[in-house]
Amino acid sequence: MIAKIAIDSEDIASRSRILGLLAPMRPGSPAHRLTVAPHSRFGKRSYEPPWSISTDDLLYNTIPTNHAQEMQPQSTPMPIEPVRMKHHEGPSYATPSSTPRSLGIFPQIAIVKITSPQTTTSTMRPHPAWATALLPALATAASLQHITTDFGPNPTNVSFYLYVPDTLIPNAPLLVFPHWCHGNATDAFNYKPWRPLADTLGFVTIYPSTPHTADYCWDVSSPQTLSHDAGGDSLGIVSMVRWTLQSYDVDPDRVFVTGVSSGAMMTNVLVGAYPDVFAAGSAFAGVPFGCYAADGFAVWSDDCASGRITHTGEEWAAIVEAAYPGYAGPRPKLQVLHGDVDNVLNVTNFYEEIKMWTTVLGTGASPTEVVEDDPVAGWTKSVYGTKGLFEAFLAHGIDHNIPDQADEVIRFFDLDCVGENCFSRKSLPVPGTCAKRRRSSKAY
Repeated sequence: MIAKIAIDSEDIASRSRILGLLAPMRPGSPAHRLTVAPHSRFGKRSYEPPWSISTDDLLYNTIPTNHAQEMQPQSTPMPIEPVRMKHHEGPSYATPSSTPRSLGIFPQIAIVKITSPQTTTSTMRPHPAWATALLPALATAASLQHITTDFGPNPTNVSFYLYVPDTLIPNAPLLVFPHWCHGNATDAFNYKPWRPLADTLGFVTIYPSTPHTADYCWDVSSPQTLSHDAGGDSLGIVSMVRWTLQSYDVDPDRVFVTGVSSGAMMTNVLVGAYPDVFAAGSAFAGVPFGCYAADGFAVWSDDCASGRITHTGEEWAAIVEAAYPGYAGPRPKLQVLHGDVDNVLNVTNFYEEIKMWTTVLGTGASPTEVVEDDPVAGWTKSVYGTKGLFEAFLAHGIDHNIPDQADEVIRFFDLDCVGENCFSRKSLPVPGTCAKRRRSSKAY
């Protein structure tokens, strides 16, 4: 079955009108998918077709620009102050040039072929149905909100930006995405896939924005930020989480955090200092918890960044334990991803993260599974333990501009799951404190 849909500047078709043409395909026919072949003038400029998508993900990039603004109210842009380019910029995929822009006022055509999953083919690496969310999102009423109300303790004045899609799934997951150095919440919202993925999968996203104008990095060094409920940027972010849990239909056991570079460092900090809040983390090109430790906020640690700070697994685990003394609950699972020629944060930090978290999680120091060319050629995936608590991805020949692997994050967090059997903190083992785990001969 073929559906050909033409949209021009005089005939603006809303999402509901177009999907109405495909009403027989809406939920109730879950086995169907759509393969979209975009008009070559547009689609091939940024992407290689075909894509496999669900009905609800149809029609990206079909609203002419003269109507987009009225269909999607925009939040007030956050001012971006000049920054000092000190040690590095954000990763390549975090730059405006990597983001598809509006294509202007042209007639646009989508050729939609309705198939079953078994007959859908692609010349690319197979992607799950949500992958089309990486296309420019159809304008919706949802927009990035700047939360200025009192949302709880926020000693360093971290700015709180929140994205709630038009449609939330019941007991929706909550994703926290701290930005990279030289970035801010607006950059993260505009130039990463999490906004369209939130629209597709129905989860809420917090985009915190650092208060520090020195390279716009996160505080991952002060004693306050490295301690549970003691202050620093980490407490401000956790206050955002707690406020969101109280304000929206969000599952408190499905709170996740992911970030790159400075955002990956904050990911390590949050899962280390707040194991009672987060179910899992995913850190792209980061450093171990406490590697940047200093007497206060230190925007840069050359010793850590260059890989000169190393410890045993036991020593690293003791640093994590000290962040929340006496904590005996489950620890968040974690995946770390790093390029082996990272010229900003030396790959030694990747191996130190492995020592730290395999000890904390009690998985054992040796991987139980090693898979080459996963998730893409030139990457090596190592799995530790039998419960899927820790994964490490080494990207061969990749520097600090590590490519995004959103599909791996979604799989690890189980973000595309709906219902009672999704991964959550309730799924995590509770063997006791880190010390008890290390004394136990059982590997998790």
